[in-house]
Amino acid sequence: MIRQSTLRALGLSLPFALVLTGCDNGSPTSDLSLEDADPVMGLVTFQVECASCHASGDGFDLAFFSFPDSTIVRRALGHVPLSDALDIVAYIRSLGAETMTRHTRLFQPGNRILAGDRVFAEQLFGLDAWPVDLTPEELLAIDPRTVLVALDLPMWSVEKDNVDWMPDLPPADGILAFNGTGTTIEAYHQMPTDQRLVTAVNRLRHSVTSPQNSAAPCTFNDDRPVDYEACFQVQRWIASLGAQHMLRTDRMDGFHRNVHNAFWDVGQTVRRSIVQGRESPANGLENWIDWMWTGWIFEPQSHATIYLGTGLEAAGLVRHATFMTLRSLVARPANSLAPFVDVRNTARFSPDHWAGDATAFALRHLEERIMASDRVDQLSGESLAEAFLHLEQTYRLASEKDPTAAPMLRELVDRIEDMLPDL
Repeated sequence: MIRQSTLRALGLSLPFALVLTGCDNGSPTSDLSLEDADPVMGLVTFQVECASCHASGDGFDLAFFSFPDSTIVRRALGHVPLSDALDIVAYIRSLGAETMTRHTRLFQPGNRILAGDRVFAEQLFGLDAWPVDLTPEELLAIDPRTVLVALDLPMWSVEKDNVDWMPDLPPADGILAFNGTGTTIEAYHQMPTDQRLVTAVNRLRHSVTSPQNSAAPCTFNDDRPVDYEACFQVQRWIASLGAQHMLRTDRMDGFHRNVHNAFWDVGQTVRRSIVQGRESPANGLENWIDWMWTGWIFEPQSHATIYLGTGLEAAGLVRHATFMTLRSLVARPANSLAPFVDVRNTARFSPDHWAGDATAFALRHLEERIMASDRVDQLSGESLAEAFLHLEQTYRLASEKDPTAAPMLRELVDRIEDMLPDL
């Protein structure tokens, strides 16, 4: 049974019940005779013919997202005769669950899409400006999972395009055969515990990227060419496996970083294909930013802001990019170069009329971090040189956008540089 708290986490307050009726293409489900359909055989048929693409292995997603009988039959007829398709419908009906509409966008706050970048800022801050009185503690308290955005995050399954969770193909045999990957997935399906899910996700992520696996499509750090379409498909399969576990166990507020990072992996795959000038999966920019945002909201302290920020910038969502960068900055662990990069990215991504205030916020926070605990004296010589470079780039980028803020920004940059060891 899917719990009501899961519905609330997605911004749905109505008590949904499993009613697989209606149609998606004008075909009335009343024309489908289920009188002799066998749900037990439906499970067997589903596992043999359909489960390889539905990562949960048991059709959970079809019940949870209220897929109409007519849709299930139409899709099943591509693989099985009508009698078997009706058995599958009977099986899905037997699962019984409180469900969401198939048009729900998973992890979309309030299941609502804002009209644009400026509306995002006004919704979040009450004005189209970086709030000068906002403190780092207050920014850290903003949960990215609840922030309304102008991104239409993926629905579970959309047949007209690929901006969805359902891959078009299952993992290739060579992926499942590598290092016991298929066995770990089978073990999870037999007993879907938290630990078995994490083990399966970890094994899958390694199998699809390992240079030692000749069937791996995502060998980004190897001499072999990356098969970006195949990589995109299998990364979505891994992401959907983790997301279904979160739905089953009512973990919509977060589960395990490796599961969330699998969401980020999908967008990273598309981003790489675009920046490297390779043939990209369809809807490249949309898949890039939608998937990266979905992964980032669970792990804002972990991801390089340049990757998601560049995509948001290309989509004209620079206010989103600025918020993302600064929210990452205040969550960073101590003693790393990442905050210096975030400060520079703040200056890069912020709209002109935000640049002075947003960059000053970033620089002041960086100064406070160094004064409080960050051990900048432990930065290596190369990292220290990068820190100085990022600071100078920060000043240049922000002062060009907002010349009136240049004296204040110069003073802040100088103070931080004085706190760094000599090169």
